[in-house]
Amino acid sequence: MNHTPQDLRTQTLELIKDKAAAPVVELVQAWLASLDAEDLADIAPDSLAPVLVDGFTQAAKRTGSGCQIATLRYADGRGGMASALLILNEDMPYLVDSIVMAMRRQHLAVRGVMNTVLPVRRAADGSVEAVRQPGDPLESYVLVLLDEELAPEALAALVAALETVARDAAVVRRDAAAMSERLAAVATAASQHGEEGAEVAAFLEWARSGGFEVFGYAYYRVKPGVRELERDIPSRVGVLQDTAHPVYGTCLANIPGDFDTLAKRDSALSIVKADVAGTLHRDQQLDFIGVRDMDAQGAILGEHCFVGLFTRAGNSTPLAALPFARGRVAKVLSLAGVRQQGFRAEKFREILESLPRTEALEADLDWLAQVCGSVVSLYKQPRTKVFARRDVYARHLNVLVYLPRERYSASVASSLAKALQASSGATHVSMQTLVADGPLARVYLIAHAARYPLDLETDIEQPLLGVLDGGHNGFAGV
Repeated sequence: MNHTPQDLRTQTLELIKDKAAAPVVELVQAWLASLDAEDLADIAPDSLAPVLVDGFTQAAKRTGSGCQIATLRYADGRGGMASALLILNEDMPYLVDSIVMAMRRQHLAVRGVMNTVLPVRRAADGSVEAVRQPGDPLESYVLVLLDEELAPEALAALVAALETVARDAAVVRRDAAAMSERLAAVATAASQHGEEGAEVAAFLEWARSGGFEVFGYAYYRVKPGVRELERDIPSRVGVLQDTAHPVYGTCLANIPGDFDTLAKRDSALSIVKADVAGTLHRDQQLDFIGVRDMDAQGAILGEHCFVGLFTRAGNSTPLAALPFARGRVAKVLSLAGVRQQGFRAEKFREILESLPRTEALEADLDWLAQVCGSVVSLYKQPRTKVFARRDVYARHLNVLVYLPRERYSASVASSLAKALQASSGATHVSMQTLVADGPLARVYLIAHAARYPLDLETDIEQPLLGVLDGGHNGFAGV
């Protein structure tokens, strides 16, 4: 017999009414009522009810501020028991996505994640006084049902990871206004430095208005007589405040780098990927926005550093509509001797738009012009071609491999990554692929911490072309 979601809610609630105190029943009732219908489809009321009694009995009494996690067990419906957690926290951005991400990183099989937000009023001792009264503080309740029972060590590691996620989300929420103010202040200062500064300022305002989710800020200053920039400890905001944090304490390793790198950079604005993935929202490497700080005479004082993630909307903003990027597009066309309008200009823009954003926003303009010009030719006569460059801080090797679409496969892409790792000495190689409607496929490889120097022909091109077993079709390097 099929049961409606309301039937399942009613049956579950009936099972707990005689087993829990009134505040617990009230919490569970409100929580069940707020769930989406599909959340209840895969678990029987007699399995769910006991875990709700145990979990919400603990949640009915807050033991302090911040995240509170109840570790539980439930009948898995297969004759055994499995682990569950009820995670109670103040409502804030990024929580549920980040909880799911933390579990995925520990390779845990998850049967269900049920979450809702409830207004809850509590007494001074942390006990529940009222539920679902408008205007009361919002609390997040996330019930996680794992597919197996974890050993104590694995369960403790999971709880620690979730507590870290909750602390990081709380820090970002706490400092959100301060980080937004820093973006605005840096934009105002940049706008004083001519046409380029105006574009940098417009980019920062775009980031502040929804293009970028900022997690942390720090200022790095130039110290006379010292090669490396020095982090200004009092300037730190958000996740960069904790220098001992296992992720964010070292996420700017080798960024922004030394004075020579900062001074020689073509633009005051630097947009690159950090070396680590963050703990919040999406399982991606952190994005870094750096803005060179100069006085009125043009002397370099330091760099403003922001870490976070470009939003999905931000990543999909056309380059022609994106401050700073639109100027780069025009310069690439100019360097290639291409008119700003016409078929060739349209193809150049199409290629730039299809590139990973890291390349479009960071790569040397002459290199981009060379890539675009070569790829236009590849459309006419599809063949294999390899392009490579060092990132602006010389940490990694970024490689673009274009090949005829019919020769692409997932196994070919994987083999390219393995070959590059072996030949470059990289710690690991990350990969993105693009297989569009046209005649070409593209594999984008980042060889992390590739050794330096490399012979670009023998260490990169030849091993990759060897995987493809194709002809020698030229190479453009760093």
